[in-house]
Amino acid sequence: MLIEGRGLAHTYPGGVEALADLDLSISTGELICILGPNGAGKSTLLKALAGLLPITAGSIAWRGEPMISWSPKQRARRLAFVPQSLMALPEVTVGTFVAQGRYAHQGVFTRVTPEDRQAVEQALEQADLADLADRAMPDLSGGQRQRCLVARALAQQSELLLIDEPTNALDPEHQIAIFQLIESLTHEERAVAVVTHDLNLASQFASRIVLLNEGRKVADGTVNEVLERSVLEPVYGPGLRYSSWKIEEGGAGDSGERPIVLPWRSNS
Repeated sequence: MLIEGRGLAHTYPGGVEALADLDLSISTGELICILGPNGAGKSTLLKALAGLLPITAGSIAWRGEPMISWSPKQRARRLAFVPQSLMALPEVTVGTFVAQGRYAHQGVFTRVTPEDRQAVEQALEQADLADLADRAMPDLSGGQRQRCLVARALAQQSELLLIDEPTNALDPEHQIAIFQLIESLTHEERAVAVVTHDLNLASQFASRIVLLNEGRKVADGTVNEVLERSVLEPVYGPGLRYSSWKIEEGGAGDSGERPIVLPWRSNS
């Protein structure tokens, strides 16, 4: 087991309970999709695992070792966090922004190494940004900025990526490309946990789905175990339609089928 949170809780100022008694474990090779409606606690969970938000109860361990006393650099060598968006756009080039992901591997007076350059070049290529390396960050589209965030995390070369809604502002081609990219990382002895609202991308790529509602975990299982009416309807309501499609290469669940779940207009 790579990381394990036990009994996690977080309460925001004003007494808003965002997480409550939540357990989550992630193992090497897994691509976990974290689903749930707005306000379910998905982003809070990722930030708590990344050490960006304090937990008010519970514990988080890395390979059985408590993480509470870790420095930011210790965390960054092991896990990378990709936010939904940037609070402010830095006045730097794409290449410089992605290279900032290497800080965990560098000392105060350490010069850029060939390993650093190789990691950055590879991350830019993987995120389809190599031709934009010299472009200024403020000149990018929203989708391009989103891929920059993913690329910077890739350059970090951490064992675990925690990614919050990576397909926001992306066209369908790049949505698929990003999920194929993060899926490929799980074959490199890494793990990925992704927050997404796209049930069908989760269906195609997740090895496991965790469903949250009101700060609590309500389901944790395979694609076919979670993406079905009796599990989703109490969380999302009746406004969904369900189907499935057969795949030839195997897939999520024993049947070799993946579910399709669509939002659907009401007849009322």
